[in-house]
Amino acid sequence: MLHDAVLSQQSVADLVSESRKMVGHFKHSSSATTRLHAIQKDISLPVHQLTQDVPTRWNSTYLMLERLTEQKRAVNLYLTEADNAKHLGLTTYQ
Repeated sequence: MLHDAVLSQQSVADLVSESRKMVGHFKHSSSATTRLHAIQKDISLPVHQLTQDVPTRWNSTYLMLERLTEQKRAVNLYLTEADNAKHLGLTTYQ
């Protein structure tokens, strides 16, 4: 209900979709996760895994976006140096 109302806004739905794609990339690639952790250490961010949302958990989308916001600098650095970021359909996280 509230979840559906929020996601009915196209800009929010696009943000969530792009975020899921980013998190999914790191969940399916151990080398990407390793590189992300190295970047996190280099720029003195907490070394945290990205969090994937789960449809049955009402607040998991919020938690996914919160973690991406925390790790925004590290994710952007990864995406700018990754040769395949454009191929993956990923862009820098605004």
